[in-house]
Amino acid sequence: MPDRLAPVADAFAALAAGELAAACRQAVADLRATGWAGSEVLDRLADAYGLSPFEADLLVLTGLPEEHEAFARLARSAHPLGESRLSIGAVAATLGLDAGGRAHLREVLETGPLVTHGLLLAPGAAPLPDRGLHLADRLWSLLRGGTAWPAGVEPMPVPVMAPEDFPEDRFVAATLAHRDQAHLVLLSAERGRTVTDLAAHAVSALGRAGRRAVVLPPAALEAPAVGPHLVARGVVPVVAGACESPPLPRHPGPVVVCVPFGRSGAVLDERSVLELGVAARSLGAEQRMWQTLVPELNGASGRLAGVLRVDAATATHAVEDARLAARTGHESLGVPQIVGRARRRSDARLPASVRRSSPTTGRARLVTTERNDALLTSLLDRMRGQVRVLHEWGFAGVGGVRGVRALFSGPPGTGKTLSAQILAAELGLDLLSVDLSALVSKWLGETEKNIGEVFEAAELCQAVLFFDEADAIFGRRTDAGDAQARWANLETAYLLSRIDEFDGLVVLATNLRSNIDEAFVRRIDVIIEYDDPEVPERERLWRAHLPDQAPLAADVDPRELAEPYAVSGGVIRNAALSAAFHAAEHGREITQSMLVEALRREYDKSGRTFPGAPRIPVTSSGGN
Repeated sequence: MPDRLAPVADAFAALAAGELAAACRQAVADLRATGWAGSEVLDRLADAYGLSPFEADLLVLTGLPEEHEAFARLARSAHPLGESRLSIGAVAATLGLDAGGRAHLREVLETGPLVTHGLLLAPGAAPLPDRGLHLADRLWSLLRGGTAWPAGVEPMPVPVMAPEDFPEDRFVAATLAHRDQAHLVLLSAERGRTVTDLAAHAVSALGRAGRRAVVLPPAALEAPAVGPHLVARGVVPVVAGACESPPLPRHPGPVVVCVPFGRSGAVLDERSVLELGVAARSLGAEQRMWQTLVPELNGASGRLAGVLRVDAATATHAVEDARLAARTGHESLGVPQIVGRARRRSDARLPASVRRSSPTTGRARLVTTERNDALLTSLLDRMRGQVRVLHEWGFAGVGGVRGVRALFSGPPGTGKTLSAQILAAELGLDLLSVDLSALVSKWLGETEKNIGEVFEAAELCQAVLFFDEADAIFGRRTDAGDAQARWANLETAYLLSRIDEFDGLVVLATNLRSNIDEAFVRRIDVIIEYDDPEVPERERLWRAHLPDQAPLAADVDPRELAEPYAVSGGVIRNAALSAAFHAAEHGREITQSMLVEALRREYDKSGRTFPGAPRIPVTSSGGN
């Protein structure tokens, strides 16, 4: 390459003025021969920004050094500071401007639309005639038929959306009726809608009306050249997210802003604004979306709509991910695979009060009554059957609401947390466990803010929401007249309203059901009471917590451990682990006496009196 480059450099260095002029004329001829694609783009810029013919010519002249190296060398040879840009003085000389023309040029470059809208830049501290002119980033490429966006601007891809569940006629009329007038159209999401979902509907609706649109994240609006590019392309900007400042304040046409749920609106300026609220997507619309995306999974669209709450973009990507994995031959395309991909696509930043996990616990680990097992199954049935019951059978019209609410009550260690993990695992969803100590704040309004963040995270993450020791915040409201009691009641009321609106599965666990506010109990779909296990359940628990591969001594008898020791599954788990670690440390088998001694320590921890050794003596080989 250096050998090939050196002669080129020598040729440029040897060019006389006439030769350079000839090279520039040849470049112009080549430009005309290949076709000048900039007329339509230039017309859009001139119409939108009110450019005069002089300003349009100045725009093209400034861009020529980006077209060919001959123009760049010409500009550099004429620039007082040696820059490869046309200086303002060189432009004045090229155009043959007299004193009046130079004054007009100065005005154009100081206050005219080329500069105020960012199409043309003349940076530097040098005197004005010595400053080099250049176009907005990649604007010349656009004039030459290119498609590149300026640095910092990357439009967001969105799927084509059907017009249902979106006020398409009103939106199109609001956006296009005054297309040449600067105004804002504010789309506000209701619960269950994401800004990506709104943006996809907006783009699809404008496309059906014959107008192109492009979706941009709020950060892209900070790019200096984004405004000229939008105008030059003739597209309507759709901003996916709330903005911290007025969006595209100098844009000469409509700007659509999609505001996420819970935000009151965008930061506004003097432009007129039309606000449109977009209702939450119905179960029927979600079922039709899944049916369109995966028609080969007959009957699966209802299950997917019942379990997942995702926008169309996330759903589309999740299906594409699952299809790609299926084509590799390692797994089939089914509901669990799509749910798993949607979970990964729906990640969110979790508040400090929430811990996320992905349980894989099977139902076999839970030892409970047949009634409780059936109630857990009914919770799964409610989640999976929402589309059929509420939408297809019409129960939504007679008071049926989306979402499932469950209350688990009982002493510690009886399986409440394990049951929540099993539900999440069988639905193929994550589990969000809420730390109530981090949720509640002494500061006014802070608890409500924390509660809102928790529910928003659960909606975005496609997760089961689990509140352990829920009576700490779902406790009975008081009639006390002091300010602290009033604020506590308001916090509880707000929490109840968010649970009513949550369209997923929320599980509350409490050690004492009577402590839970009755207003919440009335909202519960399924209540499961977990009691301390009886002897048969305790025996099953011992067997479940002593794995087959563990080195058990011949004297280990779960039945003899279950009869005298009325303990919960949590205590049995702790005792089994404690004995196992003791045996591992001493290089021995796990013996019955080790398990009994571990139980003695569990009794001591809880302050209870140890009943003594089992009625059938155990060997002393396990010792301490």
